[in-house]
Amino acid sequence: MPSLTPDETLIALLYFLGDPNRSVIKFRADREAIHRAIYNLRESDPKALRSLPFRQRYFFPESYSLDQALANLEATGLLERRNDEPRYYFVVPALREAFLDFVAGSLKRDRIRPRRFEKLASSFALAVST
Repeated sequence: MPSLTPDETLIALLYFLGDPNRSVIKFRADREAIHRAIYNLRESDPKALRSLPFRQRYFFPESYSLDQALANLEATGLLERRNDEPRYYFVVPALREAFLDFVAGSLKRDRIRPRRFEKLASSFALAVST
């Protein structure tokens, strides 16, 4: 059965982060907070976030797949850290286009309703808000 890639999962989550009419959507680039937040979300909705497996490390649960997805989104310019505020990730408008052009179809193929990611994004925003 096909499933979302870690990159697609992260794009789906970030697509619903914040108000799409806001010019700037950002969240703390705190690795521990991001990993803890998504680990907790994965516990509440394992199907939607199954592409992000975790292992328990010394201080907090870690996901290599999540680290790689963050790096991939940064490398492709869908997510950025700016020199003037490196403590934050900024979601760029192209991420919305990537969701609509590619990820929405993958969600449909996997029979995952976008509303699930909308709920997950609300919880994620609380955990990593600026």
